[in-house]
Amino acid sequence: MIKNLKIKLFFLFIFMLVSHSFAGEVWINEINVEDGYYDEMGFVEGTGTNGYVEIIGRAGTDISNWSLEMYNSQNSNVFTYTISSNTKLQNDKDGYGFFVFGAPLVQNKDLILTNDFENYSDSPNYIEVPGGLILRSASGEVESKICYNPNHDSLTAVGFEYIGDDFSSQDDPYGGEWIPAFKSLQLNGTGSNYVDFSWSWTNGFTPGMINSGQVLLGGSTNLLVFITDYWFDGTNLYIVSEGTGDWNTPEVWSATNLSVGTNGWSKLGGVTNAGSSSVVTQWFTIPSSPPLPTIYYRIKGQEN
Repeated sequence: MIKNLKIKLFFLFIFMLVSHSFAGEVWINEINVEDGYYDEMGFVEGTGTNGYVEIIGRAGTDISNWSLEMYNSQNSNVFTYTISSNTKLQNDKDGYGFFVFGAPLVQNKDLILTNDFENYSDSPNYIEVPGGLILRSASGEVESKICYNPNHDSLTAVGFEYIGDDFSSQDDPYGGEWIPAFKSLQLNGTGSNYVDFSWSWTNGFTPGMINSGQVLLGGSTNLLVFITDYWFDGTNLYIVSEGTGDWNTPEVWSATNLSVGTNGWSKLGGVTNAGSSSVVTQWFTIPSSPPLPTIYYRIKGQEN
């Protein structure tokens, strides 16, 4: 488990500990927007009950107070869902756990979607079309920022990653767009981080389960690293970490902007380490010349 130490630097120092996975280790893994399709009679509406967003991460990761924001690319509609306190990902598959934001009748859902975007269908639409999704950690950092379907320019212009159409791009023989039923946008490939996988339009729905064509590596073990103490002596910040399992000295990372996701973090140099195989004290000098930005620090446990 990764612990995030958030430090606001003004003329006075304010310290706050936040439990948090490392960037890219919890991500949006599958989405389904609508289960309608075209046949020879025209568009056949779905039931409006199959919309969901699935996230994934290593088992044991604390996702308490994480949030999912749903955006419309054509207006200002935004719906936010927040995960309750004391929520950790379970060991559902190969050391990874799933959490599903789902419409009322979706299987394996963990948090029920209640909004209705009222798109083209008379049935409820719990996921916006066209639209975008932002997954944020409890400290506000952007973990995933994706958009889908046509008319996405307004979202990609502000940093959303376009992942494709939740609907097929094929033309149906009766005119217009053919939208086959029973497909979702899923990540496929082999790896342990969001960047290891690629989005594809896939047959079937797998909320709360591993995707078709997805292989997960390096799942959670007995490794657990957590911050037990910290203090500032006027020059250096000291962090004390304890761990279980086969681990070595944690890395210290810092950022000044949590809204840019993975790219906002950099490994900190000039860190002094001392301690035993189970308890490590690390310290480093904090900038002191004004103007001072808000600086965030986190540690990343490393397995031997």
